[in-house]
Amino acid sequence: MSEFDDLDMINGAFAELRNETMPFVKPAGTASAHATVRHQKKVRAITVGVFTVLALVVPVAAIASMNPSNAPPTVAGASESPTPSPSASPTRSTPAAAPVTAAELANANLDVPGMYKCDGPAVGKHQFTDGRSELPQDVREKVLASHLQLMKIAPVDVDRDGVPELAALIRCEAQDGPGYQVAVFGRDGVDGIRTLGQVLGLKGFSDNYPAGVPGIRDIAAGDGVVKVQVADLDYECAGCNQYKDIAQLQWREFGWNGQKFTQTGGPSTFERNEYRANTAVTASEVVFGSIAGGYAHGTLTVTVRNKAARQVDVLLVSLFMPADTRVEGTLPAGCTVEGQPGIDPSCTLGSLAPGATKTLVFRLKTTRLSADAPMVETFRSAPFVLVQATEAGQTGELPNDGQGRVDFKISWK
Repeated sequence: MSEFDDLDMINGAFAELRNETMPFVKPAGTASAHATVRHQKKVRAITVGVFTVLALVVPVAAIASMNPSNAPPTVAGASESPTPSPSASPTRSTPAAAPVTAAELANANLDVPGMYKCDGPAVGKHQFTDGRSELPQDVREKVLASHLQLMKIAPVDVDRDGVPELAALIRCEAQDGPGYQVAVFGRDGVDGIRTLGQVLGLKGFSDNYPAGVPGIRDIAAGDGVVKVQVADLDYECAGCNQYKDIAQLQWREFGWNGQKFTQTGGPSTFERNEYRANTAVTASEVVFGSIAGGYAHGTLTVTVRNKAARQVDVLLVSLFMPADTRVEGTLPAGCTVEGQPGIDPSCTLGSLAPGATKTLVFRLKTTRLSADAPMVETFRSAPFVLVQATEAGQTGELPNDGQGRVDFKISWK
């Protein structure tokens, strides 16, 4: 409860005393009123000795309603008039810590939450200078990103204590396109800065970030909530600029529940985007049988079906196989192999009409002659087929509502 709310309760008790002492009280003046306005962070004590506070209640409330303060707090009653009673000493309220300013945040050592494309060694403390934090060289090499950037800052009182926190849109400049997240920072003690938490991040391909969104475009301050503009397409990934005009944009609101941020307003899902791809992919099991020339031989059949209502202009199919496995013989039309002969073929195919299918047959060979034979070490957990759809003249992948990847099994007779 503020001193403004206490006014009704103390008026009755001190009315008589105030009438007797009011002639001795000098007007506080505009400067004092503005000083009091700037100190609105915490509840301040009203005691018998501070009679001039009563005289300032109305002007302070009027000024505060027109100009909410972002300035550092001042000591209440610094320019008070002497009290009429020699036994009553002036009471000064303890100054509260000032809110974090945008300039302060842009030059602080911030604890940045993990985010898609700036994870692992990039998580933790980062020293920002003018809103930018360069990643150390060893971290750059591991996460393939160069720096973090504070793109936009919005003051929001998320815990509704009268002191605004700062919501920040943070960009991670990565090699394959930027990553984004929204996080909130507040005052810690007198001059420290703490991280309340992440509001929202991007959805990544790994299981670490399953709950994010494809794109984050903007932030804004709401009434105790952080507003985030989200997109159903990531049009800033490498080669994805063509999706900017077809992306669906939404404003969603997020509130602080004392422990984390949860969505409190706005839509929670996107409507179907007609430009998104929708493919179904099947890959047969590869059964290695006959052995000849030191290799076991088998066949892989890949079938792709277009489930969308619109044509796929260009279909891309790639194979990722164990290091001991190669393709042999004639490749399907449109397929090539780069680097070592027979390793990981990629295919650039023609268009695929709605409901149409395309089948590719690959002949494979492996130096692993039985299931008991040791496998050549590889970073891949399982062989798989990757399917991507693009538009004519573009290099970026269309988001896929269907299957973009399917693992295939390998066995021996």
